[in-house]
Amino acid sequence: MKGLVAFVLLACAVGGVLWATGVLPITGRGGGPIQPLKRAASLEEAIKLAKKEDLPTIDHATKVVVKLVVNGWWSFRNERTIESEAVLRQMRGAMTVCETGQSASGLRARLEFYRGDRLLRMVNVYADGQWGIVRPNHHFHVVGCSRRLADMVNGLFGRVD
Repeated sequence: MKGLVAFVLLACAVGGVLWATGVLPITGRGGGPIQPLKRAASLEEAIKLAKKEDLPTIDHATKVVVKLVVNGWWSFRNERTIESEAVLRQMRGAMTVCETGQSASGLRARLEFYRGDRLLRMVNVYADGQWGIVRPNHHFHVVGCSRRLADMVNGLFGRVD
């Protein structure tokens, strides 16, 4: 019996290490693997990744941290954490992909989507509703447009300009 308990504990420890290092993929609510964030060298590639990998990965989020930009600065007191599945679904539903070009309006907020404590994706949202995924190579492409998403962000904070 002691041997079985030791084996189970060892298996759990090894599995945890493999998961934490990314060797074993974690799966989301839909059962599919959560995709690692990839670089995008062009707008076309960023749109393709947004549709096939980024938005399905955001579907697995259990919370979103919304950080508002006020007068060009990140404002830590204007930060909200949302764990409501209904609100997460609405927010994700508002993230529509479209080719829009670079936004002419100012950055309004950053959405940080998490599954537990694991950061899945960061999304910049502009005042006019355009949005894009923040990528590791600092290439940032606006891949979507949604007035509804901007309205949801504004509704969390009210008017703070």
